[in-house]
Amino acid sequence: MAEVNMQCNDLMKHPVAETFPDVERKIHQFREYCEQFTLGFQKQLTQTLPSIRGGEMDEAALAEILKVKEESPFRELDITEFLRKILHEMDFIKSLLEALPKIQLVPTENKLREAVIKPDIDFTVCFNFTSLSSFDPYLLHIHDWLDMNRFTPGRVDEKMNAPHWFGELGMTRTARQYVKEFYAFFCANLNNNRTQFVVSSLPDTNNLGISIYLYEEGELINTNFKLPSQPYPMVITMKTHNTIELSLRPAELGRESIKSFRVEHKCVHDDVWLSLNVQKTEKIEVTGLNPNTSYEFRYAAVCSAGHSVMSEVTAPEKTLPTCPPVTPRAIPEMTSIVALWKTPSIVGTGVKIKQYRVQYKVKNSKTWLDKCTEGNLENCVIEGLKKKIVYEICVCAICGDDGESAPSEEIECETLGEGVSTAAHRLLRQSKLLTQWQPSVYKLQADCRRSGYPTFSLGRENPETLNKAILLIGEMGSGKTTLINGMTNYILGVDWKDEFRFKLVHEVMNQSEAHSQDSPVTVYKLNYESGYKIPYSFTLIDTPGFGDTQGMAQDKKITEAINDFLISDNGIDQINAVCFVVQSSLARLTPTQKYILDFVCSLLGNLTRDSIFFLITFCDGDRPPVLEAIKAADIPCSLDSRGDPKHFKFNNSALFAENTENETKLNHKFWAVGEEAMRVFFQWLNTEEAKGFRITRELLNEQKGVKDTLQHLQSLIKAGLSKVVEIRTTQRALQANIFLQATNKDFTSEIETYVDAVMPIDNGVINCLQCDFICHCPCTCNVTSEDLSKCSSMDKKGSCLNCPGKCSWQTHFIERHTSEKVKQSVQLTDGQKAQTYHKSCQEIERLSEELSYLQEMLSTIKKATEEVIHQYCRNLEDLYGIVLENDFFQFPDHITLIIQSEKEAAKPGNQARLRALEQVRETAQSLQKIFTEDDTLNKP
Repeated sequence: MAEVNMQCNDLMKHPVAETFPDVERKIHQFREYCEQFTLGFQKQLTQTLPSIRGGEMDEAALAEILKVKEESPFRELDITEFLRKILHEMDFIKSLLEALPKIQLVPTENKLREAVIKPDIDFTVCFNFTSLSSFDPYLLHIHDWLDMNRFTPGRVDEKMNAPHWFGELGMTRTARQYVKEFYAFFCANLNNNRTQFVVSSLPDTNNLGISIYLYEEGELINTNFKLPSQPYPMVITMKTHNTIELSLRPAELGRESIKSFRVEHKCVHDDVWLSLNVQKTEKIEVTGLNPNTSYEFRYAAVCSAGHSVMSEVTAPEKTLPTCPPVTPRAIPEMTSIVALWKTPSIVGTGVKIKQYRVQYKVKNSKTWLDKCTEGNLENCVIEGLKKKIVYEICVCAICGDDGESAPSEEIECETLGEGVSTAAHRLLRQSKLLTQWQPSVYKLQADCRRSGYPTFSLGRENPETLNKAILLIGEMGSGKTTLINGMTNYILGVDWKDEFRFKLVHEVMNQSEAHSQDSPVTVYKLNYESGYKIPYSFTLIDTPGFGDTQGMAQDKKITEAINDFLISDNGIDQINAVCFVVQSSLARLTPTQKYILDFVCSLLGNLTRDSIFFLITFCDGDRPPVLEAIKAADIPCSLDSRGDPKHFKFNNSALFAENTENETKLNHKFWAVGEEAMRVFFQWLNTEEAKGFRITRELLNEQKGVKDTLQHLQSLIKAGLSKVVEIRTTQRALQANIFLQATNKDFTSEIETYVDAVMPIDNGVINCLQCDFICHCPCTCNVTSEDLSKCSSMDKKGSCLNCPGKCSWQTHFIERHTSEKVKQSVQLTDGQKAQTYHKSCQEIERLSEELSYLQEMLSTIKKATEEVIHQYCRNLEDLYGIVLENDFFQFPDHITLIIQSEKEAAKPGNQARLRALEQVRETAQSLQKIFTEDDTLNKP
């Protein structure tokens, strides 16, 4: 038993025994039972051994005592097993505690009560050992055995073989899981100051071994609290450009404790997680995201005491590149539908919409068909449909590698049935007959608005409808008017077999009715309606033909009108193309054409290079010769794949041709050629993006700035030259006065003479007033005027020894100064010279100040001039940055070529044109001269 006692002492030093009093109490109780058994056993031996020695009892009695010991609960095997289990229990508890570092231990009920009632703590989560204080089966048995004094043979109690709590099946696995979940929950809530975590030991027969207690406001509310475990990764079920829908999957363990979820997300390249709390639900939607951006997500289950460990982070998920296109509109035809929409209002950074996918199907059908646009057009014609059928339509944006947007809202549209009139037939009833023939020609009655610039509109304007605009420029006789009318007939859907044709522009005496002397630029608007052959509205800005008999003055009016139109607030702020109409047969461009082209290029700046296109009229099947002329003229424009300027060929010869049976074959062929040319042109125009006039207006402002700066520069030069003249005049006057000053500076002369001067005498001189005689000089007797009797020149009676009258000392006085004759220079002044000299000095001072002031002003003017010159140069640089390779110094040469051409042509009215051209060239040369010599002020 001594060895058992030593083992018990060692066990009581175990960290678990020192921490938990319940464990220590078991060991201490076991040791007391062993000591009690030892005393009883020793008492039996003390009573039996003397009787055996005295012969009163035989040795069988001793054997019986030893047998009882071996059959008792205190046999060595049972004791060893109990000590082994106690050690096993403590090691098991120790391993669990080591897995819970940094968590407060409150081993007794009193200490636990102190911890949970802290006023700054709302929740206490307690990891509780529930069976440390329970009765051990073995201790209970030996207690009964000793209590009943059973030192006689008997059976072993079955309670001894009952397992301990930590030996229950699955207890180890359960305890490990509890520890992992508890510590993970603790780590996840380290920053939660309202929740604390503790480890304790409270008996609980309903929860064997281990249980988690939850206290709220100091009250125990749950003795078997299930902590929410780390949830499974969320699943992304749906996404848009700014939202992602997530499916949440919490773990089974602790699911009943979940009250809400904490969802976090962040951009892939960010470090900060953004969080939101949501109610307990299966799906959530995260909003406010950026389009075309990759995000990561994670979440945690939230209970009353805190939240679980965050789930694993999802794989990066990118939002859609754009929002859905604006809900489309549909314009039905009999066998087609024109779908119109607008660009998505929200487009991700760096995203470029490549094209659109239009999806359509018969209503209630499950099969969707789709059609993709060519480029990022915002309209699409769905053809091959059935009449009087309702179709469902939606649109999505295709953004290349960035993916597609979500589809727009679906709309329904029913195709038209039989008997619906076309746009041409509808307008025919409202048009004015011009010529009764086969076909008859009608003048379209367009709505005219003349505020600002004449504007003729067909149909009702709809701001939601896509609009395409072109600026049309051409020389008289180029076929521009016929081309406009041809475009109008094509757009309205006029067919070869129709017995009518339309004119939008009708010439009267070689002049369009729309044109006027005051407003030569005219705007035509064909607002889209059902039955048009193009899926958009069409705006044509028509400029009158240049190069007519009125000469250069009229061409100048045209250029000024174009200039005024581009910078005016005319309601048109962007165009899709600048189209020059030229005849196919031209072998070279005329100087006037080259001048107009250069002028328009200078007006439109960089806008023109990708926007200039040539509409070539009177074309046959061959390559138009005018293309070589355009290339030779070096017009800044885009080139096609063959290196030719981008162009479209037209032949409108059959537009108003007779369509009777006799003339049908040939004219019908030309009609088909013209119709195909129109189809190609308007299909291309549908793909052309609009260009704003911002650069053009900026260019014109720069031109105005150059002119204003030049005027300012000229005024400064005049002011500077004026100051130079004043400075030179002042300098000449100053030099003249300096000469006068030098000539008359010797207006005085000097002579020497003697004059009386009073000189001080050291020690003083004794004078006699009566004899006017110096009696003692110098007197060093240290006497005063009040008593001169002490002077050495006086006798004892006070009479002077030196003066002729031997006068009394009282008639004498001390003289401190003497008068002497000294030499002195005296100046004699010439009055006339002095007056001239002083006047010249005053003039020199005045002129010097005036000259300094003038020089300062000239310096200021020079500095301002330099700044203006630099500004002028900057304006020209900005201007050249906008104008396309149009050499400023070659402008007079262009005018010279036009003059030569006019002289050679000798057309009527050329004298007036020549005079105008000469004036223009003179102005250009002056401007060129000023520009090349703008640094003259900097020269000395």
